[in-house]
Amino acid sequence: MKWSAKEEELNKFSVLEVKRLPEEEGVELLSADFVVGLGLGIVRRTRGDPDPKYVLDMARKINELLAQRLKVKTAIGASRALVWAEVRELKDFITPGRQIGQTGKTISPKVYVAVGISGAIQHKVGIMRSRKIVAINTDPEAPIKDMASYMINEDLYEALPKLYESLKRRLE
Repeated sequence: MKWSAKEEELNKFSVLEVKRLPEEEGVELLSADFVVGLGLGIVRRTRGDPDPKYVLDMARKINELLAQRLKVKTAIGASRALVWAEVRELKDFITPGRQIGQTGKTISPKVYVAVGISGAIQHKVGIMRSRKIVAINTDPEAPIKDMASYMINEDLYEALPKLYESLKRRLE
């Protein structure tokens, strides 16, 4: 149905401001070849104090490495649990626009790395089109294992630096 108005009706309105809308936050998730998804597990650690900012920085390093060396599009997303937790150190970056899942974005990267994500059904819906899924989780029975192509049962604070170093060596 097309909207139409009579000339006299249009004269009742005036344009006060013209503004370009900002790009939707997290839109790069939809076109990325490689996505790192961060979950609430990043605020827990088996030994020592958790450092969510460190995990975000490691995810960025991995993405930068792959973007530079392989010329692929990369992105960072988050589980609903992490978005809702509003972790102080991540508040400017982990926002609803980065949420992956049934109530967030549905992604289809070539590789998805789930970091500290248990794999609730809502999240699984958002990643089901991923070609390969790598899950990093200390719980060997986490629901994400059912979808994972590869499961790394290790503390993410130890696994992420190893993953970065391994990728760096391999891509040299």
